[in-house]
Amino acid sequence: METTEAWLLIVAVLVVFLALYLVVRNEIVRRRLICPRTGATADVELVRRSEGVNKPVRIRSCSLFADPKRVECDQDCLPIA
Repeated sequence: METTEAWLLIVAVLVVFLALYLVVRNEIVRRRLICPRTGATADVELVRRSEGVNKPVRIRSCSLFADPKRVECDQDCLPIA
């Protein structure tokens, strides 16, 4: 019985780690976008979520964020995903 319990524990741990990996897996992509507020071109780093997560893309960094007025960006330049 101890061997069966050990195998079940190992399988449970692997399933938990796989689920966590699928949830927190992100892909960082660099793109050049046009800011809808200013019309300026911006170099941005996007974080795309894994396919299993229904959250939209978000901006990790933007070349226009250097301006203190733009730190609270609405991220309107992003496509709805």
